[in-house]
Amino acid sequence: MTSHSRSWAWPFVISISLTVGGICYVTLTYLLHASIIPCTAPWSTNLVLSLTAVLVLQAILSRKILPNQYKAFIAVHALLIPFALWLGLYSISPLGYSTGRIQDLRGFLVIRTNRNVSIENNEMVSLSQGSVVAIQPVMLSGSFDCTWTSAKGGQLDLPSTCDIVYVPPNAEYDILRLRIRSSCGLPDATGQIKVSILP
Repeated sequence: MTSHSRSWAWPFVISISLTVGGICYVTLTYLLHASIIPCTAPWSTNLVLSLTAVLVLQAILSRKILPNQYKAFIAVHALLIPFALWLGLYSISPLGYSTGRIQDLRGFLVIRTNRNVSIENNEMVSLSQGSVVAIQPVMLSGSFDCTWTSAKGGQLDLPSTCDIVYVPPNAEYDILRLRIRSSCGLPDATGQIKVSILP
């Protein structure tokens, strides 16, 4: 390969890698809403899969375009895969999952017959007396145990499960409290929903 042809080889291989990797990552993020690797952030799983796909492409492409440097190029790229996995593993990530710096509980999804409402932790939601709603905690990890309590005695169908059906009590307000124990090495988390009960 001449020096002139080598001048476009590196930009070409890198641009193709970035394009394919970006397409893979966006597609996986759209298709996979949970991590396929236990106790790992979904973004990390998607990044590992995207980097793996690009690595296979590079093994084919760069061997022909960069015959003298492709082994070093592939070796450097291969190191990115365990690095991406390390960043996303909840128990050892330096990003702060296991220390609680990144919270496990993201909020709640309140499912009503007419519409769904996403609320933050400790936020208030208005419900009518006698209404029936489903409540789901929005969690970072995918493996955890939950315990719900109602301050005013609201009806909870299965308070020891994470997704519950709730009927407000005969009161002006209620506070739903949730305790979460993760099986991924994350700290225990607590959350609550303030309920304003309309007549």
